[in-house]
Amino acid sequence: MPLVRPHLAAGLLLGLTRASGEVGITMMLGGNISDRTNTLSLEIFNAVSRAEFDAATALCLLSTIFTFVVFCLLEIIQKRAVKLFRKSYSKLLDVFSDFFPHFTRVRAAFSKVGC
Repeated sequence: MPLVRPHLAAGLLLGLTRASGEVGITMMLGGNISDRTNTLSLEIFNAVSRAEFDAATALCLLSTIFTFVVFCLLEIIQKRAVKLFRKSYSKLLDVFSDFFPHFTRVRAAFSKVGC
């Protein structure tokens, strides 16, 4: 289970960003009712439709910052997942090298490449 946690977190973050940028399905399901079914992408769409380009630009900037934060979080999660994988894989090789002598060669090969 510990090896799955970073991947679940990354999947949730990617799903969140995908859902936050969706315009079409939100308009179809939610109906684009003013002040009731707004999402960030719908508000950008509505601002452009009303010719409020300054508001649309500010909302696009907000969306860009949100995307950058999610990207940074995904990078952190990915680095933690690699460290966790290397640690778990090292323990697994220790166990198998006791039973199978050729695993010591595999371990030496992985240590040369940084795993």
